Amino acid sequence: MSSVSDAASVRRLDDLVRRDAFILAGAKGVFDQATQGDIPALWPKLIAVLPLSGQVGGVTYGAMWPVDRATGRFGYLAGVEVTGGAELPADIERMTLAAQTYVAFRIILDGGPLHPQMQAAMPKIWGEMLPASGLKHAGAPDLEVYPHDFAPNRKGAYIDLHIPVEA
Repeated sequence: MSSVSDAASVRRLDDLVRRDAFILAGAKGVFDQATQGDIPALWPKLIAVLPLSGQVGGVTYGAMWPVDRATGRFGYLAGVEVTGGAELPADIERMTLAAQTYVAFRIILDGGPLHPQMQAAMPKIWGEMLPASGLKHAGAPDLEVYPHDFAPNRKGAYIDLHIPVEA
């Protein structure tokens, strides 16, 4: 099994990231610990309809938010930024995110399978790096930010995890 030390590396980006409100559109599902392995199946649904009408840029996002803290259920949307009035395909949902400040962590991949590297990075980010930052989660959706040229099996590819914080 891969670990962060022998696979993906993780570092905190220096500055906090401030984003104005924006709209994501994409494939959405609700998951828990037992079904979170099904999240990757959302991405082909999104990719099949890209580019979307009103799409802004080529960055893709994975947005995560709690649905039921007691049961550990959470929502996940694999999406892209769109303009407000964009007409969307039937299975694509729209989600508005409020203006927010984020602390950003970069996960640099080793060229192997993506999902195990993401799973290995999360305990380091949530259990060590975020607490060490002294910042508090703001209760808004977390964002995985994938650059426009993201290639998951390319060594050195990266994903930025933006965690909303109280500013």
